[in-house]
Amino acid sequence: MLRKATITKEELKSWCSNTRVESSEDQELLDNYESWCTKNSVFGQLKELKKEALGENDPKWDTNVSSYLQSGNENKKLTDDNGNAKSDHTLKDKKELIDWCKRNLTTLYKQGSATTEAYIQWCTKDIANAEATPTPASEA
Repeated sequence: MLRKATITKEELKSWCSNTRVESSEDQELLDNYESWCTKNSVFGQLKELKKEALGENDPKWDTNVSSYLQSGNENKKLTDDNGNAKSDHTLKDKKELIDWCKRNLTTLYKQGSATTEAYIQWCTKDIANAEATPTPASEA
C-alpha cells in the first residue's frame, strides 16, 4: 500500500502503472488507486453525469440556498478545505455558495465523497434535453 509521507513522484508513477485494479476486490487498494492515480476533476465528470455547472446568474442559486438552509440535507453539507463536512447548515448568502462552488469545481472527483456529493447537489443542474431519444413516429 501507499504511504503518503514516504513515496516519491517516481515511485508513485511506477505504482500507478504497475497496479492492476480492474478485478481487485481489495477496497483499500481501489481507494488508493482512485485517490493517487486518477486525475478526473468534478468539472470533468459533469458531462458524464448529464449535469452542468450553474452560471453565476442562474435563478437556481436562490432555490439552492433556501434548500441548503433546511435541516434535511445532512449528507449534502458543504465541506471545509480538508474535505470534511461542515458541522452546520449556516450559509451567509448566495455569494458564499457560489464562491464555494468555484473553489471546488476543479477538485478531484471521487464518487461518494462529501465534497463531490455536495458539489453535485448545490452547484449543478441537469443538462436540458440531455441526449433525449426521439420517439419513433410509429410510437407517437
